[in-house]
Amino acid sequence: MQRQIGASGPLRHALTIARNKSETKNFTPALLTALAVRFITKSFYNTSVIQMTPSERLDATFIALSDPTRRAILARLRDGDATVNELAAPFDISQPAVSKHLKILERAGLVTRTNVGTSRPVTIEAGPMREAADWLEKYRDFWEKSYQRLDALLEILQTPLNTDKPAKTKKQRTDDDA
Repeated sequence: MQRQIGASGPLRHALTIARNKSETKNFTPALLTALAVRFITKSFYNTSVIQMTPSERLDATFIALSDPTRRAILARLRDGDATVNELAAPFDISQPAVSKHLKILERAGLVTRTNVGTSRPVTIEAGPMREAADWLEKYRDFWEKSYQRLDALLEILQTPLNTDKPAKTKKQRTDDDA
C-alpha cells in the first residue's frame, strides 16, 4: 500500500477505502475531487495564514513593505478605511494591480478587508508593523552602543598622552610648520 503524503482527515480515509477494490463503488471521482479540494483549501489556509512562524510573519511584512506602491497604500490607509477604487485613484496603475498589492498586504497581515453592504473597505492593521519595529529596535540599541564605543575611542585618541600640556590645535600645528 502506498502512503499518500500530505493527505489527512477525510481525504486520507477516502483514499484508503478507494484502494480497497471491493469498496470503490461508493467513491466516485467527483466525490474524491470534492474531498481533495476541501483538503487542499484547508491546508493552504492553515499553512499560509494561521501557522506562520514569527520569522515568516516578519519576512512577509518586510516583503510587503519593500514596494513603494504598497507603502503609499499604507500611508493612505492611516487616514482611514478606503475602497480599492479610492486606493487606486492616485496611482497610474489598474485596479487589478492595486488588488494584487492589497493581497500581498493582506497576506502579511498589514491590512484587512471587511464587507459593508456592497463595498469592501480596506483597513490598516498595526500588529505586523509593531513586530517589525520591535525587531528593528533591537538593532538600534546595538548601533547606539557601537557609536558610544566609537565616540569613547575617538575621545581617547584626541587627548595627548603622558603630558600636562594641552593638545595643539590644527592652527598651532600649521603655524609651527611654517
